[in-house]
Amino acid sequence: MCKGKKLVKCGNNIIDCGGDRYITEWINPTAYASYQIVKESIPLAKRWQQEYVAYGYPLEHHLIYAIWGWVNKNISYKYDDRYPDYWNDVGETYSDRWGDCEDSAIACTSAVENFMRDNSKVKLAIGYVIMEGQLYGHAWCYYDSSVFNKRVVLECTYDDYVPPTTYIEGVRYHPTVVVSSREWQVVCNCTWCQEMLNYLHGDDLREKMNWKRVEIRPEFKEARRLTWYERLKNKVF
Repeated sequence: MCKGKKLVKCGNNIIDCGGDRYITEWINPTAYASYQIVKESIPLAKRWQQEYVAYGYPLEHHLIYAIWGWVNKNISYKYDDRYPDYWNDVGETYSDRWGDCEDSAIACTSAVENFMRDNSKVKLAIGYVIMEGQLYGHAWCYYDSSVFNKRVVLECTYDDYVPPTTYIEGVRYHPTVVVSSREWQVVCNCTWCQEMLNYLHGDDLREKMNWKRVEIRPEFKEARRLTWYERLKNKVF
């Protein structure tokens, strides 16, 4: 399953990558930008842990919400009217400080995976959102929260932080595919989602409804995520 992107910005230069990339490669926890987003989110996570100490939430939860808030606060939403839609890497979004829904959601997922040992808790979702009775193509993040005991939505097109004591349920969200850096899953094959799958890849994907695991990329550095996990566990920053 691929999403095309042949041109990538590097400073003032445009690099031709010469082809498509596997959809899991859009989630890049080892990117320097992913590391920086986590680093810049830690002060807020620590402050929230003190402010909401009565709730007993783990620091991991506060940091996920802080990363989500960082993306909403620092990445301005800008509609992308280019065709085909241009997907930004986390580094481009971090540098530009603007993007549309999938750019922000990719950045959020990449940053969360940078510090989490268990990358199954937060995933990029691509599908539709229902607004005023109409379906619109959209991308967001899902968070399987042990704090709330449910899957909640991390909507990455807001313009401010969301307190870690509240959550958004996904009643208006209709996912087609959920993606992490290691695997992806088709979660719906309705008529609308078939159109989304055709956009992402093509007709040959529509019958593939099971988990598809991919080999971890050679540059995937488990050590960096493990480092952040150990810092969280030992509360050392």
